Amino acid sequence: KKVVIICDDSKVSNRIGTGMPIPVEIIPYSFETTCKRLESISGSRAMLRRGNINNVTPDGFDIATTDDGNFIVDLYFDKPVENLQ
Repeated sequence: KKVVIICDDSKVSNRIGTGMPIPVEIIPYSFETTCKRLESISGSRAMLRRGNINNVTPDGFDIATTDDGNFIVDLYFDKPVENLQ
């Protein structure tokens, strides 16, 4: 199985964690544990996305799932992430 990531320079930033949350795709199995782990290693607040998968505004009660059936967790940061490398 291959993972292909396509991007362009319109999303380039010197700092992440400000403005918009960072979406992370996780498998549904034990998602609560995964969210807690993400919070502990990143210093963020992990929120399970609900409603439409295409926006970060909660617009429904159902968990937003990807085409592969995975969940989207949005990571919210209080301050920018430092030392990006």
